Amino acid sequence: MKKKQSVGIIILLGLIGILVMVGISSMKKIEEPLEIQYFYNNPCGSCNGEETFYEIFNQEVGDLKEQVNYHITTYNIFQESALNVFEKTCEELQINERERVVPMVIVGDQVLVGDEAIEEEMRGTFLREEKESTFRENKEAHLIYFYTQSCKDCERAKDIFNHNEAIQNNTVQLMALDIGDSNVLEQLKAYFKAYKVGEKDQQVPIVFYDGGYLSGYEDIKQHLPELIEQGNLDSKIDIEQGEEVEALTYKDLPKVLLVGLVNGFNPCSLSMLFFLLSLMSIGKPILKLGITYIIGKVTTYFALGTIFYSVMGVLEQGWFRSLTASVNITIIVILFILAGVNLLDYWASRREQYDKIKLQLPVGMRKFNHKIIKDFSKFIDTKYAVGAIFIASMIVSAGEFLCTGQIYLATILYLVKRSATINSIAFLALFIYVLAMVIPLTVIVIAVSKGQKVMMLSEGFRRNMPKVKLVNAIILIVLAILMIGLQ
Repeated sequence: MKKKQSVGIIILLGLIGILVMVGISSMKKIEEPLEIQYFYNNPCGSCNGEETFYEIFNQEVGDLKEQVNYHITTYNIFQESALNVFEKTCEELQINERERVVPMVIVGDQVLVGDEAIEEEMRGTFLREEKESTFRENKEAHLIYFYTQSCKDCERAKDIFNHNEAIQNNTVQLMALDIGDSNVLEQLKAYFKAYKVGEKDQQVPIVFYDGGYLSGYEDIKQHLPELIEQGNLDSKIDIEQGEEVEALTYKDLPKVLLVGLVNGFNPCSLSMLFFLLSLMSIGKPILKLGITYIIGKVTTYFALGTIFYSVMGVLEQGWFRSLTASVNITIIVILFILAGVNLLDYWASRREQYDKIKLQLPVGMRKFNHKIIKDFSKFIDTKYAVGAIFIASMIVSAGEFLCTGQIYLATILYLVKRSATINSIAFLALFIYVLAMVIPLTVIVIAVSKGQKVMMLSEGFRRNMPKVKLVNAIILIVLAILMIGLQ
């Protein structure tokens, strides 16, 4: 029995480890520097094969070195280990055999071959590959440029800036701001108001300068070079500050954990687990299969949360922002309605009038979930048991999302308002929420594996259903109030 428990615990820890690694890699992705690789061939022990490259690099981008986070690695392919790296890198970048010539510089995904190409194209390539190359850490600028990561025209506009000599030489200072940050979005709205930007022009990309603005890629392409050439950008403009929205921080994670833990007591979720456990007779690997079921639920909810967050983030940043006020009001109203229905369910469950409970799975969906669990439970005595229960859990979790996912979605909506981009903190918040949500399920599985009766536990949770409904109502009301505060 102890061996089976160990296997179950190892499986759970394995999943947690995988999710933590994904979260860490997501954070590293945000912080990692621009990688520059230089390949050369130098058999001479007394010669410095790197000297020419560093001379070109310092000459072409020396003035930008303090503004860009980068890392240079050099490889002398005369040495076998470096040659292996060179060949592997060429294969990854799909460089054909004829073009595998040194000296070669790889800046991000861009390849420069030969000293002449390196000298002529280093600066432009360096800037294009640096994702935030147009940022300047000053409080005033000649040009204020707003953009979003999900906008093709913004990428095209950035290319204009990267190829403009005055901007790259810092003669004309450009401040680029991503509206994926809620504070920046409020800042953009302040500019719309200050510059009296018409509704048709309220979009990104958009550039503000002292005395006017350029809205959209075509407007920027057509008029920005002319403004710069005519010297109409002599005056700098202060960076306007809109009404500040507190950004998502690590301090928010305990709140997310608490909400996730409370949502873990949702009757819809618990009832499906109880049903599965009731189908397992004494002697079955309850802990192993129960943990497998929980892992399937974690995987499904985490995937759904990431998808919903990404979609909501795009809507928050895109042209839908012109509808933001009306959409937000609708969402707030829905949250209050759900809170009200939870209060009605609270009174119904207190009176044990369970047939009058509104927020529960439709009968058809409940029957479908029961059928899935029954069908896949037939594999419990086979070598396919773990895989079958995992698949069943994912299907059931997706099916019960209409009931269990209400508070989850409301939480995601609140997080999106704080950070429209699914950054490392948002990613970690989803991870913590989902893990907290399965804590009650994990306790139940462990209790049953140690001999507790399923019916006794089920009855205990049924008696506490009014408390769960009341707490759900309170959480929804709090989230609605917080949403009002972000308007």
